[in-house]
Amino acid sequence: MGTMRKLRRQCSRPKYEVEPLRKGATFPAQKMSEVLPEFAEPLLDTIDDDELFEEVINFALICWNLSFFPEHKQLAKWKAIAKKVGRAHLLSRPEIESWVWVLLERKKTLFAHDRRIVLDCKVIDEGDRRRLLVMSTPAND
Repeated sequence: MGTMRKLRRQCSRPKYEVEPLRKGATFPAQKMSEVLPEFAEPLLDTIDDDELFEEVINFALICWNLSFFPEHKQLAKWKAIAKKVGRAHLLSRPEIESWVWVLLERKKTLFAHDRRIVLDCKVIDEGDRRRLLVMSTPAND
């Protein structure tokens, strides 16, 4: 048997079976890198400055993750986050708190089925477009 034929046969057989880390964990078909801008769309529509894009995405990520806290704890968690942020940051603006509630309501009504917590997000500027790299994990129920 030739070497190439042997390699092809070895590569065609599955060597490993991959199972989800949590039994019964399923993931929505849409990538989180597509969901996050869709979630942040109302706020993204209000900005003219391209440099604010990353800040808005990070703000949306915070609101997304806040939605997993019980409603009575969300305000306290938000205030703790906003307090840690510097004055020049988008999150320190007074009007931004109203956006927290808009995005939390948006998560509840349009994205309630998506039970992923965002762990990290990077915005990569590729000149004519931006790309998001998002790391997420299923939320504990």
